[in-house]
Amino acid sequence: MSNTGAMIALYPPPSVAEALAVPGGEPVDHLHLTLLFLGDAESLTLRQAEQLRAICEAVATAYAPVEARIGGVGRFSVSPSSEDKEPYYASIDAPALPALREALVTAIKANGIPYSEEHGFVPHTTMKYLPPGT
Repeated sequence: MSNTGAMIALYPPPSVAEALAVPGGEPVDHLHLTLLFLGDAESLTLRQAEQLRAICEAVATAYAPVEARIGGVGRFSVSPSSEDKEPYYASIDAPALPALREALVTAIKANGIPYSEEHGFVPHTTMKYLPPGT
């Protein structure tokens, strides 16, 4: 199955991504911090994709580069009966991040572009997916 999800994300510098990589985990070039998950990319119209590009450019221009620290590691749990794997992640502490994300959310809402509100915003980078209970 191919992944057709769309997101707005920050990617760490290569040296940081390499330091976060764990054996058997996510490939170094896939490590990221998701700011917003937009759902299935195929459900976005060309106009929405153009609006997203403009929004991201405007927000990126308005904010300084994000300085962050890795604050530790954690794991999101899934239902014991679930066959889904559990994300093992590095928690990210970046004081400027909530304001940057809120600027994105505000602009995306103003343009009527749907995004996932299924989970709260927990800044993290998933390093590996683990079977429940391991």
